[in-house]
Amino acid sequence: MDYSEYFKNYTKSINEILDNVDSNLIEKSVKIINKIIKQNKRIFIIGNGGSSSIASHVSVDFAKVARVRSSTFNNSNLITCFANDYKYENWVNEAIKDIKKGEELTCDYGYQLSAENLIPHQVLLQIQQLEILWIN
Repeated sequence: MDYSEYFKNYTKSINEILDNVDSNLIEKSVKIINKIIKQNKRIFIIGNGGSSSIASHVSVDFAKVARVRSSTFNNSNLITCFANDYKYENWVNEAIKDIKKGEELTCDYGYQLSAENLIPHQVLLQIQQLEILWIN
């Protein structure tokens, strides 16, 4: 295998992705995160499959580096329990409701993937009713 060609294509694909980043979304996210800090709220980050490891890492970075309270929903016990009790397509919504109920505050919620990958449309509508801020 020609690794120099592979590396060239890999860096090209990363540059193409970075060239298409919408800086307005970054600005919006920074404002939201600053609001979360001022209100002493927490960011919930979710990932599906391998992205749950990325979500966990991002959560640690928020907590350690930025000093922003954050959590993930990548606990396998929580996922399997809620998926078993409420069906797989409802576990995220039920977990959010449970945490929101326990803290009695409006949760600010960040999400790693496109919503179609994990969260059905009806769950997104339910999340909106919970007064949760959604960043996608």
